Amino acid sequence: MEENPINNQKIELTPLQKMRREFEGASFLTGGRGLLAYGEFLGINFSEMKGKSVLEIGSGAYEKFKKEATRIGIKVFSSSVHLNEARPSFYGRAQEMPFGDNVFDYEVALFSVPYYLDLKEEVKITVAEVIRTLKPHGRAYFSPVLPGKKVILDDILKKFSDSISYNFFPLPKSLTKLLREKTAYRLVVTKKDK
Repeated sequence: MEENPINNQKIELTPLQKMRREFEGASFLTGGRGLLAYGEFLGINFSEMKGKSVLEIGSGAYEKFKKEATRIGIKVFSSSVHLNEARPSFYGRAQEMPFGDNVFDYEVALFSVPYYLDLKEEVKITVAEVIRTLKPHGRAYFSPVLPGKKVILDDILKKFSDSISYNFFPLPKSLTKLLREKTAYRLVVTKKDK
């Protein structure tokens, strides 16, 4: 049992949540995912992102990635169902993003999309929203993608092949071991110029 710093209630952690805490020493569930985790799981080159607009999908309540990235010159806008609506970030779901078209240079999702989406239709709607809100030549990074979700995503992404290119990259064994999986992937989607 641990105390939730948001409402001071005791929360029971699942084995996966405990494993995530051990990895980074903070709660992945509520946003303890910082630059280290994003770099390892998503394979991001942070120097490319300096001065660019980045949407973090599923930031969690603490917005640790946003705070750390801001310190090195990356402009991050967070989105999560765990955020307080009074913050300058977006409270809500990736399937209903309140942004115009072609807004972000990068979009990143670590242990959120597609990890927690179970319905194929939710994944399809989210992919369409990510593509819509990415600028031409913009990139979206997702991880971890487990083998079953990879099949679903590949099927969905093929339908958008006129507007994107994409690749799945196997995660290093050290990360798949952490996930207690034999195989897991990161997905990189690049929006084509229209």
